[in-house]
Amino acid sequence: MCIAFKKKGKTYKPGQSIEVETDEGPLTRPWASYARSERMEYWTRQRYAMPVWIFAESFAERDRLSQELVWETIPEGYAIRAFLAAPKDPEDFLILPDPECYILTRAATAPEVQYFGHDRLPLLEERRS
Repeated sequence: MCIAFKKKGKTYKPGQSIEVETDEGPLTRPWASYARSERMEYWTRQRYAMPVWIFAESFAERDRLSQELVWETIPEGYAIRAFLAAPKDPEDFLILPDPECYILTRAATAPEVQYFGHDRLPLLEERRS
């Protein structure tokens, strides 16, 4: 799922404000939760999510058996994919709040499940130019 990531030597976890890269430049938004990559259409059509990138050096998963963090370096030229989206029920707000960040995850392969001890990993994508 990506329980943490490191960027410029600092560790970030859910709930913290993180810097994301948009087509218009960098923004800082709270890391709210996760979004399954298999449900991208839901996020883009129903939640009006905007794709963003997180330029980090590494990410960590929590092994479900040992509860230890397993860190992995992000290959050079890749970034963590994420969405910026408003809360699920924006009609509950008088003033629409700023979008929050949802890190995209994908199903782990069998070797990845064995290595990380987790069945979901962040979706990594080549950085755009």
